[in-house]
Amino acid sequence: GAVCGFFVPLISSLLTGMPPIFPTAPAMMLELCAYGILTGVFYRKLRWNIYPALICSMLGGRVVSGIANAIFYGMADKSYAFLSGAFVQAVPGILIQIIVIPILILALERARIISRERT
Repeated sequence: GAVCGFFVPLISSLLTGMPPIFPTAPAMMLELCAYGILTGVFYRKLRWNIYPALICSMLGGRVVSGIANAIFYGMADKSYAFLSGAFVQAVPGILIQIIVIPILILALERARIISRERT
């Protein structure tokens, strides 16, 4: 998850121009990498329930996003509204993730496509 999270925004930026290559793409790369790492640690390694693992991963990713955006937007001499960008505007996406991801994970585990076993 961390590797995909890191490279997909860069590839998307290079192929489509979205997200913008700077300052958005590097911050998004770090944020999505954090989601992948934290979700793997909480859900697979620590064996947390899917909901706390998902919610804590989303919060941790947003902290990384806030720090990265503060740094990269500062370098670009642009302003960034953390609470608005990371939480207020993200509410629809947060709700969709809380509903869809647990259903998807349960279905993939039941189909034995993925396993929760420790690696």
